[in-house]
Amino acid sequence: MEASFDTGTELVLGKLESLSVPGSASSVEVLKWLVRHYHRVPEHTDIADAHQRTRWFGGRLYVRMDESQRLEVLEEAKLTPSGLFFFSYLSHAARSRPREGESNEPTSAMPDLVDQAFAIAISNTLWAHIKTPPIDLDRTLWGLVWDWARIDIDAARQWVCSGLEDHGWDALDFAARFVTVTISLGVKDPTGRTGDFDADFLGQLVDWDGFEHKLQLDTGDSSIVLEHELPATVENRRLVARKRLAQFFAEREQQRG
Repeated sequence: MEASFDTGTELVLGKLESLSVPGSASSVEVLKWLVRHYHRVPEHTDIADAHQRTRWFGGRLYVRMDESQRLEVLEEAKLTPSGLFFFSYLSHAARSRPREGESNEPTSAMPDLVDQAFAIAISNTLWAHIKTPPIDLDRTLWGLVWDWARIDIDAARQWVCSGLEDHGWDALDFAARFVTVTISLGVKDPTGRTGDFDADFLGQLVDWDGFEHKLQLDTGDSSIVLEHELPATVENRRLVARKRLAQFFAEREQQRG
């Protein structure tokens, strides 16, 4: 099964699903195995491809685990960026589908032990890449920023501030990461297209006044004409970010009076 996981992913997943009992001790070992080998799942663009099936299967196992079992899975996940990326989906499944008798509403302002440990693992991983320009960060790393902000927004802001102030991050490149990329499902070799600009999330991570100064936008940037859904090249994502931010700051200035 391990040798054929790359080429026979669906068959391996089917066998694991038939042999795994959610909530059992063996399910922890199965999920740790999936975490360890998640990077080998082939990329497709089907609505229900092998990546989705792996996430759904992993989520079904994870939601039945207790705290100590989840921490055991996290110990495996934090060994690699792809493992943490997969764990993000498991964490989402746990929030969306709580165990029987539990509520998905937080009972305390403090994150639980698993989330605390997850945030520490994210911190260690992203600080190790602080010198990498944000536009060059692999998507498995960049995706962790959302989880970090959810669990510990102050720590995430500190990382962003350090990147912008001390490690030469380009402000526009950083903003360009908040331009979403859409992929058409069911299309062979699809090309990513630019989507929305997430100013709300960006605003959680930066001080707007200082960030505006770093951007040094031109007065005509808000008038940039954009085609609908441009190819998601780095330059096009910068262009979308520049226009949307120029519009955002213009509206912000008007509101201030």
